[in-house]
Amino acid sequence: MTRVFWHMGQALLPEHFYAQEESLRAEASLRFSLLPEPSWGLGWLAFDEFLLSKGVLSIRELSLVFESGTVVDVPGNAAPMVLDLTAVGKTRTPVYVHLDSGFDIVETRPGDPGEEGIQRILQRVRLSAEASSAEQTFRLAEAVCDADGTWAFSDEYVPPLVRVRRGLVFDAVLGRMEALVNQLRHALREELQENHLSGETHVLAKQALRSLFEFQALLVDLDGQVPPHPYALFCALRRLYIDACVLRNVQELDALGRPYDHEDLAGSFNGLLDPLERLVARGRPDVPYREFTRAEGVYFCDIEKNVKRARDVYLLVQKPHVAAKLDLSKVKLASPKRLFLVHERALTGVPVKRIERPPFAQSLSSTVEIFALERGQEWDYAVSEGRIVLFDVPALEGCRLYLYSFVE
Repeated sequence: MTRVFWHMGQALLPEHFYAQEESLRAEASLRFSLLPEPSWGLGWLAFDEFLLSKGVLSIRELSLVFESGTVVDVPGNAAPMVLDLTAVGKTRTPVYVHLDSGFDIVETRPGDPGEEGIQRILQRVRLSAEASSAEQTFRLAEAVCDADGTWAFSDEYVPPLVRVRRGLVFDAVLGRMEALVNQLRHALREELQENHLSGETHVLAKQALRSLFEFQALLVDLDGQVPPHPYALFCALRRLYIDACVLRNVQELDALGRPYDHEDLAGSFNGLLDPLERLVARGRPDVPYREFTRAEGVYFCDIEKNVKRARDVYLLVQKPHVAAKLDLSKVKLASPKRLFLVHERALTGVPVKRIERPPFAQSLSSTVEIFALERGQEWDYAVSEGRIVLFDVPALEGCRLYLYSFVE
């Protein structure tokens, strides 16, 4: 990596320039090797998809950085490459890019201004189905042939990448990511819409939604001018996995035991996508309450089977803000057929009693006040009709009401 010492009167030889070039290459390679993210891998690939389906891999464009830092660019400093996969004799084979130690000398194209007569070095690069003793080797893909003789790249292997773009043998993983984003976004929005009472769950769901939006923004960048490094995408997916596990109260986050592996990108991303997909498929646990519906000056809520089987039933009132005062002295609950009768005859209706510390209070927002419903004749009437109702009174303005069934 030491530089050439230049001085006046020095005789210039080709060896001096080769040594200078090597020192600059070594310095650049060391600089990139010290970066926290791996700076080697595939940057761009363009091949004939029709020929590949017939078993011939013809690469017309390739940008590749070997682990040593050597850059190969087709057609910039290397010639296009072809590999006949049908001649390999296998239905599944790896595809390697080999960089040989030799090189070819080519003349500058006639007419290039200022460069007429300058000879250029063209690196010797070839495709092979075998790992060889070449100076440098890069595993590009895994090619498979299906039952009808059609060849394609396998989704099970993704080569090291310096950036993530569509079409770089990464589309299958990206497809899983985009499907997961849609499913998880729907699940989180449903969580926020339906699980109103749990303040902690609301906060965790919003945090997971934020991580989801950040991850989605990185997917959008794939088609932009600054595509992300695979490690940046991996970190965003890992944050989303952690937030989703915390939201669902998953205690064992096994996927965190596997670090990012630049040489196994498919395994790295699938190690997070698999448990995330299982988490989404499992869905969220059912909330133990049902919201009252308000219509024509009356609140009503259907009494479902789980409410009938519950050990205790509560009326939950979510106030518009924590400091709001709540007075239910004029609120009476009853079955639909008995609501007017209860008010006309000044009956109690279903008795309600304010509870300060029920066994489930820790999971609720601080804006929620809790009232126990005492079972009795009026409750039995409501159960028989399958619905409990109450009039909308000024004391309930801005409030939301829920019927909560507690089962140990």
